[in-house]
Amino acid sequence: MSNWSSSPIRELTLSMTAFSIDLSNLVINLKFLNRLHLSNCTFIRSYPQLAMLANLSKITSLDLSHNNFGGHIPWNIFPNLPQLTYLELSSNNLVGLKELILSLNQFTGTIQEFQYTSLSYLDLEEQFPWKNLESLDISSNSIQGHLSIPPPSTHHYFISNNHLFGEIPSLICTLTSIRMLDLSNNTLNGSIPPCLGNLSFLLVLNLQMNMFDGTIPITFAKGNTLRNIDLNGNRLKGPLPRALLNYRNLEILDLGNNMINDTFPQWLEFLPNLQVLVLRSNKFHGCISSPSVRFPFQKLRILDLSNNLFDGLLLTQYFENFLAMIHVGYVNKLKYMEDGHFPYYTDSVVVTIKGFDIELEHILNIFTIIDFSKNNFAGEIPKSIGNLKLLKGLNLSHNKLCGHIPTSLRNMSNLEWLDLSSNNFYGEIPMQLSEMMSLAVLNLSQNHLVGAIPGGNQFNTFENDSYIRNLGLCEFPLTKTCGNNEAQPPSPSADDDDEATNGFQWKYIYMGYASGLVIGISIGYMLFSDERLACLMRKVGGERWLKFLKRKKRANGGFSRRRIN
Repeated sequence: MSNWSSSPIRELTLSMTAFSIDLSNLVINLKFLNRLHLSNCTFIRSYPQLAMLANLSKITSLDLSHNNFGGHIPWNIFPNLPQLTYLELSSNNLVGLKELILSLNQFTGTIQEFQYTSLSYLDLEEQFPWKNLESLDISSNSIQGHLSIPPPSTHHYFISNNHLFGEIPSLICTLTSIRMLDLSNNTLNGSIPPCLGNLSFLLVLNLQMNMFDGTIPITFAKGNTLRNIDLNGNRLKGPLPRALLNYRNLEILDLGNNMINDTFPQWLEFLPNLQVLVLRSNKFHGCISSPSVRFPFQKLRILDLSNNLFDGLLLTQYFENFLAMIHVGYVNKLKYMEDGHFPYYTDSVVVTIKGFDIELEHILNIFTIIDFSKNNFAGEIPKSIGNLKLLKGLNLSHNKLCGHIPTSLRNMSNLEWLDLSSNNFYGEIPMQLSEMMSLAVLNLSQNHLVGAIPGGNQFNTFENDSYIRNLGLCEFPLTKTCGNNEAQPPSPSADDDDEATNGFQWKYIYMGYASGLVIGISIGYMLFSDERLACLMRKVGGERWLKFLKRKKRANGGFSRRRIN
């Protein structure tokens, strides 16, 4: 390599070499070098080798990432590199580096991209030398203090996973060219600056896992290009601003783990490109009304409403029209959601998969789940749910759902996990569910199921935990075998307390049925809420009488009805 020292080499790439390199001997006389990429190399010495870079006055692109450099960056390097436009020093051993203060130098060049790790302090104030900076990535360091704002020319600013605190400075509004802003996983607080909604080129706004409070800003200008809003894990309160409808390109909206108090934002169904909607662990409440458009949420792939206060029935109209969960044609080829948008950022989301909270660092376009767990949904599961043939996971656990488990679930050939636990399902487990060849995790525990557990295929792999507290179940994997009387419903026990507390005692049903179906339905209509009565009518086959009573009620101007809670 010593023969290269006098050669007019303009580009040198020795990444991932298997031999040791003495950087000082390699570059000390390469006067014409423009591009030097030496990532993943092994160097004989580290510092002061970095000082040798000052001889590369014509260098424009420098990549020394994934090496073993240590100590401080020599302060006298950058003044001699006036044409430097790309610099990457990420993934080194610069553990001794405590500060990077660049404001007191006399740099005249521009840097388009800067990446660095192992910082604990950063000063970008006022005299930041590179006025045409385009990308600044200093995420996953130990940077402390207030948030510094880079030059207005910045397109990408990544400073996640640090120790920043305080409010976002008002100077953030000067980043008129910003496209990706990632301030996640810090301890920033205060309110979110309303001006962020007016940055017309912004594609990604990631503020998750901070301490922001107040409400979500309502200033979302029309014509913006924003496609990813991640505000998960803050202290934001509601309601949601309808101005979000101005973001016609929005694909990901993650508002989980806040304190938002609102009804279901049904108006989001008008967003034509929405694919991920996460509202988990907030204070959303009320029922979900019928859709207002013909194909609501037609591109939705991930819908997480878990751990809220939703109630009412599961609407069949939605399950009939989640087109991206129904038709294979909505997936032309396998790809990640961010593919084709930008090379610097990856979309991510935390979801519950097979009982575990898992962060998907990439979201594959065939990954589809519905999680309605830990709410107060009631009534039966609509048969139309079987239309969701592309669904990977379905979690309806910890609700007040009742009725039989629909046999239409057999059509969900891609379903990998199904959780219906802690509800009020009764009857037998449909034998047709054994046709679900992709099912890896099943949880039907804490219901009122009876009869023989289906055998064969995936059902031979499920253990006792899938069926606990269903006293009427029998056969493998349980030790209890089915006899003549084994499959009868269990006698009332503590498991039925929840039903009794909510006024849903079946003795009234059978009494009303015995004394005349019309009388029984009339009594039920006065005593029960709509969703409970609907479940009752399906059980006794009185749907058409229920419709008759509703028409009569409208004709008579209504009649008194008391709801038992």
